[in-house]
Amino acid sequence: DHIMKMEQVKSKRMQAVASAQNARDAKNRQLVDNKAVADLIKEEGGLMTKQRELEKEKDVMINRQLVKEIKEVEEKAPRKAEAQVFRERQQVRKEQKEQLQEAWERKLKEDEVEQEMKMDKIRQLRTHIVHKPEVKVFDPTTSAGLGLLDEMSLVEMEERLEINKVREKNEDIEK
Repeated sequence: DHIMKMEQVKSKRMQAVASAQNARDAKNRQLVDNKAVADLIKEEGGLMTKQRELEKEKDVMINRQLVKEIKEVEEKAPRKAEAQVFRERQQVRKEQKEQLQEAWERKLKEDEVEQEMKMDKIRQLRTHIVHKPEVKVFDPTTSAGLGLLDEMSLVEMEERLEINKVREKNEDIEK
């Protein structure tokens, strides 16, 4: 009977150790998943910053080109040719604007596809993270951890109860 109780205690302890290992593994997987989400968010922020810089660069280039053209007209073109230059500039601007608009639309479509892929990855990661069940295993060999003087685990309490029952039987027999 004592051997069977010892085997049960040993079995419960082994289950507790396995449960603790499973909890550590789950926590490690959670940390890895959280890091992956954080990396995706950082990458997305970097891409947005780069896009803003490219837009500013585009505006500066257009302004420089316009300033250059205006200086050439003021310095070299006679009044007679001003109308011709103006029409040419308008045509060039219109073509550049159309080209930039087409490039911008392509870039927006590419960014939209890329953003959708990232969001899909994030959604996939979140579904893995959010739907993990949390398993709480009761370990009868540990105490509540409240720091009380007579604090004991369930197994210790059962052992003491058994000892007290045997002692009472012996006292009854002696009477």
